[in-house]
Amino acid sequence: MARRLILPFALWACLSAGASAQGLPDPTRPPGQVADEVLVPGSGLQSIIRPVNGKGKARALIDGQIVSQGDMLGEARVVAIRADSVVLEHADGSRETLTTTPDVTKSPVRSPSSLRR
Repeated sequence: MARRLILPFALWACLSAGASAQGLPDPTRPPGQVADEVLVPGSGLQSIIRPVNGKGKARALIDGQIVSQGDMLGEARVVAIRADSVVLEHADGSRETLTTTPDVTKSPVRSPSSLRR
C-alpha cells in the first residue's frame, strides 16, 4: 500500500520542481540584461573577427554591418580594429572607441613577484 502512495508523490515532486525552475534567471546571461532583451542592429559593437595566422584583414560587426579598417560606418571612418575594441573617427576629427564588453573595465595582471613587496 505504501509503495502505491510513494510513486505518485515522487512523480508529482519531480514535475513540480521542473516547472518552478522555468521562472529562474539564466545564470549565463551577461549582467545588466533582462530576459526579453534581444541583440538587434543598432546596439553597437557586436563582434570582432580576427584573421587566422595573421593572414587577411580584421573585421568587426557593428550595428549589423561588417566593416574593415578604412571603411565608413555612417559618417565615421573605422581607423583601428583591436582585439577587444574598434576605434572610429568622426568627420569633426573626434575619436570614439567601441568595446565588446562596455560594462567591464580591464586592468593588467600583476606578477606574483610584484605582489610580495
